[in-house]
Amino acid sequence: MDYAISIYKGGKRVYAKDCDFVSYSEQGLICPICKQEVYLRKGNIREPYFAHFHATSSRQIEECELRVSTDGNSTETSSLIENRGQRLEIFQQHFLSLIYFENSKIVEDVKFNNWINSRKDESNQIINDIIIKCIDYFLENRQSMEAKHIIHTTKIKNKQILLQQKISLEVMSYLCDNAKFNYNLRYLLFYSMYQIYQYEKHKLIRQNIKAKEIEKICQYTVRIIMHNSWILAFKNTKINEVNNKTQYNIIKINKNKN
Repeated sequence: MDYAISIYKGGKRVYAKDCDFVSYSEQGLICPICKQEVYLRKGNIREPYFAHFHATSSRQIEECELRVSTDGNSTETSSLIENRGQRLEIFQQHFLSLIYFENSKIVEDVKFNNWINSRKDESNQIINDIIIKCIDYFLENRQSMEAKHIIHTTKIKNKQILLQQKISLEVMSYLCDNAKFNYNLRYLLFYSMYQIYQYEKHKLIRQNIKAKEIEKICQYTVRIIMHNSWILAFKNTKINEVNNKTQYNIIKINKNKN
């Protein structure tokens, strides 16, 4: 594909000919149709273009008319991506490193990462079932949840605030349009669950968690997304500042399947 959509530019089109091998993560580039992450392919013969990341044993893919059979399926392609640093894990880590809660990055919340990665085996399935219910609720109620935080564009005079809102809505689109395949949404739901129930963890291992509690977790997540200071976060976060231990924790959580 010749162009992709930049989450971090509020949905602006970005053309492959204008990008380099870090643009995919720095600009949050996704497919304009399926909203999944894409990376740059560039050589001496063919014009630069964007391609989808391929499926892995722990990650499914969304069907898309712009996905071609050669997108990330060969050993040569995988090596090309690796050598030039275009890895899905970096995209996901950079995305999550932009999200703050009470002036702190959520990926640097040591207590949260320790809690979620040390869950007892017997409670794993119960908590994952809650996440599945949350994702279903997210998809069914996305618009109504967004509406509680949206300011009509005619009332926004500040361009930065307008861009901030556009980015937030693009993030919601990225997370929701392929929710079954998007591990970042799972991570944020886990985080919201932790914040709400960190002092009442016994509620999370009940067999029948109430619908209002599912709604509470989802509403909490939407509030984090819609009110995150995205523009300020871009200035304070660099891809090379990723903490290896934190990245490992995120990837470990992300591998939990539905």
